[in-house]
Amino acid sequence: MKKKWYILLLAVTFVLFSCKSKPETYTEVGESVPSDTGSTSSASGTTNTTTQTKPTETTPKADPAKASAESEIKKAETSLSEVNKTDVAKLFPTEFASAKADITAAKNAANSGNYSQAKTQATKANTKLQTLLNLSKANTVKNDITTNTFEGTAPKEFSNAEIAYIKATENYGKNDNQALTYSKTALQNYERVLTSGYTNWTNIAMEGAVKAKAQCDSITANKALPTEYKAAEDLLKKARTAQTKKDYLAAYAAFNEANEKYTSIFDRVSTLRAEALTAMEKASARQELSSELAAEADIIRPLTETDIIETGVQNIPEIQNAPTDTGLGN
Repeated sequence: MKKKWYILLLAVTFVLFSCKSKPETYTEVGESVPSDTGSTSSASGTTNTTTQTKPTETTPKADPAKASAESEIKKAETSLSEVNKTDVAKLFPTEFASAKADITAAKNAANSGNYSQAKTQATKANTKLQTLLNLSKANTVKNDITTNTFEGTAPKEFSNAEIAYIKATENYGKNDNQALTYSKTALQNYERVLTSGYTNWTNIAMEGAVKAKAQCDSITANKALPTEYKAAEDLLKKARTAQTKKDYLAAYAAFNEANEKYTSIFDRVSTLRAEALTAMEKASARQELSSELAAEADIIRPLTETDIIETGVQNIPEIQNAPTDTGLGN
């Protein structure tokens, strides 16, 4: 009997223990998860659900060293494009080849992941190319200076330019930053010399045009030849406008053309005035001679009243050409 009661007690304990335990629930994918306090009730009983969250996707960060290297390579390629439009390859073939080799080395380093080396090589190439561009421009400006013999207009600047140009070529490939600085100095000084030469040149042409205009105005040529004078005035204005804009070649050409027109106008008007004066002098001389002869004749043989009447009749065309009256009637 005691044994039966013992078995019954165990059974009741097992049932009570089973009721207190929490049931398991399953997600849509069939995974078993324990229920929690966030359960919901329904008519069929209590069910517990959980929601799975997707892992956050992260974008890998850009490599700053790579971006910096690529930026320098792009700068070098832009400079190379500019150089290809000039005569650098002819003027400095060895130096140009060296700069292109640096660009190639920079690209190879970048492709192998050595971005520090790539940046260094690209920066070096860009510095070299900028130096070559400056030297090419300086060479062009110097040719203009020597062609027009402007060296003497700014001798100090010309000397500084010559020295800097030589030092730029000497430092190229050895101290590229120093070479770039010298190339800039050379170009700046050559440009100062050229500007000084053109300014002096233009001023001389302007003075000539202004002087020729003053000569025209002294004989009022604008009234004698108004159309030609206006054309010269327009050229003078055009020259001054170009001079203000520092377009020295255009200013020089316009001043010279204005000078030529003013000079031509002055010569023509002067010739016309001289011819008119000569004609007046001749007419005056003839009148004076005629008066003298008449006075002398009057002294030798004074005119009688009859002479005066006859002379007057001879000087009247209507009487001289009148038909003779035949008495027949017309």
